[in-house]
Amino acid sequence: MTVNDPATSTYTPPPPAAPPAKKSGCLKWGLIGCGSLLVLGAIFCVVIVVVVFGAMKKSDVYQEALKRAQSDSAVQAALGTPIEAGLMVTGSVNVDASGGHATLDFPISGPKGKGAVHCVATKTGEKWEYTELTVTPANGAKINLLPPPSTSTTTTDSTTTTTDTSATTDTTSTTDTAATSTSSTSTQ
Repeated sequence: MTVNDPATSTYTPPPPAAPPAKKSGCLKWGLIGCGSLLVLGAIFCVVIVVVVFGAMKKSDVYQEALKRAQSDSAVQAALGTPIEAGLMVTGSVNVDASGGHATLDFPISGPKGKGAVHCVATKTGEKWEYTELTVTPANGAKINLLPPPSTSTTTTDSTTTTTDTSATTDTTSTTDTAATSTSSTSTQ
């Protein structure tokens, strides 16, 4: 009889299983590349928006319009104080050696509510002249921030009339006749 002696027999282990096939990783790298491009594109857009809005907010015409809105008593009554500017500025500011033109719209807000500033201005020399400068509160009527037109005086044969075209001032007329003087004052 033959006996297998464990000391004399040799054990051979089974061959190792074949390793799984390697994936190429193209999908993973493709997704990483596309994701990186999307993130860079978004960052680029944010930078452009910040630069453009920042440039518009630093313009003289914007700063003056905001200052006038913040210091106007009617705007303060409608929105409360302090009045702060919002983030978004829309419109355009074009300046060259001969002058410039600006059209801007931007939000403002105070403790009592929100509003929008609209301004149109033309630059002649070093000074901006506003043709429109209004604040429209969210809960009220439009507020004109431009000073009232200047007072004009006209003289005819026997009548002197002083007229101020603003809605909040008095209009005074004086008419002289031969022996009497009539003076009337009306408030609008």
